[in-house]
Amino acid sequence: MASTKHEDSSRSFVPGAHSAISKAGATVLGFYFGNQFTFDVTSESLAGVTRHFTSFSAAAEEAGLSRIYAGQHFRTDHIAGKNLGRQVAESIDASILLREE
Repeated sequence: MASTKHEDSSRSFVPGAHSAISKAGATVLGFYFGNQFTFDVTSESLAGVTRHFTSFSAAAEEAGLSRIYAGQHFRTDHIAGKNLGRQVAESIDASILLREE
């Protein structure tokens, strides 16, 4: 993926993949189930830890922010990733998702 220069910075950035994928997934799931959906997530690498979410968007936001906390992205990457994910979800919704009538 090509990097992009931010308008007010000389630093190049790329949309964060975790942010993009999570936003796209959360948005598509929200089309079907509504955003307010309570669920828990566990991890094999963090035995005994359970994350609790009350919405798909909250889980997506945390996934994207985790890359900032890990030092792998800046907030501009996260925002660009979320924007890309939203666009992907809208494209999927307009082209390939089937809805019940």
